[in-house]
Amino acid sequence: MSRTYDNFADLITFSRASRGTSVRRVRYGDELVTNGTFDSDVSGWNLMNANNILSWNASGYMDLERTPTGSTSVTNQNLTALVSGSLYVVEFEIISTSLTVNLELYDTNGARKVDILASASGVYNHTFLATADGVPELRILLQGASSGTATIDNISLKQFTLDDPDDPLLIYNHFDNEPRIDFDPVTGDRKGLLIEEARTNLITDSEVLDADSSEYTGKNLSATDPGIQDGTLAPDGVTQAYFSLESDALTSQERRLEVDNFLPTTSTTYTLSVFAKVKTDHVRRLGFRGFGAGSQNTYPVFDLVNGTVVNAGSSWSNTQIEDYGNGWYRCSSTVATASANSPLLHILADDADGSGTFYVGDTEGGLYLWGLQVEEGSFPTSYIPTSGSTVTRSADVASIATSAFGYNQNEGTLFGEYQLVGLSGTTAIIYGDSANARFIYHTSGTIRSYDGTTIESVSVASDTQANKVAMFFDTSEFGLSVLGGTVEKSSYDGTGFNDASEFDLNPVAGNYHIKKLQYFPRRLSDTELQEITS
Repeated sequence: MSRTYDNFADLITFSRASRGTSVRRVRYGDELVTNGTFDSDVSGWNLMNANNILSWNASGYMDLERTPTGSTSVTNQNLTALVSGSLYVVEFEIISTSLTVNLELYDTNGARKVDILASASGVYNHTFLATADGVPELRILLQGASSGTATIDNISLKQFTLDDPDDPLLIYNHFDNEPRIDFDPVTGDRKGLLIEEARTNLITDSEVLDADSSEYTGKNLSATDPGIQDGTLAPDGVTQAYFSLESDALTSQERRLEVDNFLPTTSTTYTLSVFAKVKTDHVRRLGFRGFGAGSQNTYPVFDLVNGTVVNAGSSWSNTQIEDYGNGWYRCSSTVATASANSPLLHILADDADGSGTFYVGDTEGGLYLWGLQVEEGSFPTSYIPTSGSTVTRSADVASIATSAFGYNQNEGTLFGEYQLVGLSGTTAIIYGDSANARFIYHTSGTIRSYDGTTIESVSVASDTQANKVAMFFDTSEFGLSVLGGTVEKSSYDGTGFNDASEFDLNPVAGNYHIKKLQYFPRRLSDTELQEITS
């Protein structure tokens, strides 16, 4: 008996109790908000409540003030009706506020469709599916019993489409319980279904990397405007990245961005990552410091022009740089905290190799920085956006019921094409519904299978290598073949794999992309096992 499924989601039962990012084909439409950047005034915006104040800030922002005699301060803008069934993203940035800011979208019947509450500086966004009613009105409110002012910028609403082959590859934040098919951000090659353990971004504002904000401090950056937005888009294709501009002192100085609202715990392993991009050839490198992990010549340095690791860092490990296209690179490294020193992002000259942090500026140098992440663990995971607080991405939980395709309890073969992102212990690639049916799993340096009594294993050159693995069982033996290698076998008593009711694809201490999963209701021959894994 055979069954055909038109979509992997029809076969796989999937959940993730949070949003989660991956690279996906996304195209954003035209801006639907009038004057959301407030370059010269606040035209297009209406003040809905008397005794409150709406004004233009000379820095290019909107100031919304609630006075002692005013009720809830509200400014609004009427929009054209949205297209029913289409996806949209709404976003705004709080520069500063002393009250709670509330962004709302209302339909033609006055029903609220989107409701975002924020009480700290940061970039806030939300994606939603438009309904038949449309969404003709956008409101910004200040809530609270006292008077106060909020300074706001970059209010945006755009329609977007997904998965068209001609759409650009961008970082996309998926809905809760939505599987993530991840792609290489440069080549467009499909990496596969992304399966990740739970992780928390411990940075409370991951996108407003501005020394003028309350989250960061600059050293020898521009005194007048150390963090600039010039329209350069981040790897998500929506958010404007901040450019950390060096000071105008043309002397040899150390220039860096310091994280103020995170202190690491000693004797804890963290992975630090950030997206970075150069603007001029004068400054082309980024360095990581902090965590009490040494000083000169001991910290990671990244070349953001050639996309290379210049110095891996003698007190750091797993130092990587990944090309995200359009000049953006994600730089990452892992460190065991020696002392509770905050992370530092060093802006470095084109000849810096980690032996020094000082260079002579030219008043135009600096780096675009976006998407800062610090997470406990020995390898980087997908980017977790934050605005005002830490955010946890829940674990991906996926399974396939064997009843969906007809499972042979007497013999069978499972084939998986996958690649680990990182490994910190024992992780499942394909488990049965009990610990006695571990079809394919990993420990450091080996790929294994376990029937509840016996472990069969194959050594691998790297835990993060691309793998093609076939596992078989019949009434007398079970075993593995990896990348066309010898079929390793052990005797089997028929009590582990034969009664599996599902295949579980859940990480335990590692993350992976699974590109292909096949099941054969018979034991393939050794020759066939080697052929399909070659």
